[in-house]
Amino acid sequence: MNQHDQRLYRTMREHLDQYEGGVIGLDHLIGSLDALLALLEGTDQAWRDAFRYEWGTLEMVYAIALDRGVTQLSPENQALIKEAIKNMRRLLADRITTENVIGNS
Repeated sequence: MNQHDQRLYRTMREHLDQYEGGVIGLDHLIGSLDALLALLEGTDQAWRDAFRYEWGTLEMVYAIALDRGVTQLSPENQALIKEAIKNMRRLLADRITTENVIGNS
């Protein structure tokens, strides 16, 4: 796994941390994850598809809230976001952990 992609995976994780810490909004998270995903070079299509699926949940929740003029997300939508982020973290952890093991050999 190349270092370029590893930096991007770590940056994706940092953006998730920033969102959960209230540093960035959902709109910024969606945009940055989309851009970072597009920059990955050596990532297999299955991983991309799995990550994109979770990203799509965030985008859907945000788009519906925007369309309805909602400024406070419902508990149901917050749960959808939380689950998607948990799944994204799992996907990233699998990739980052692999690199760390290889990098520390």
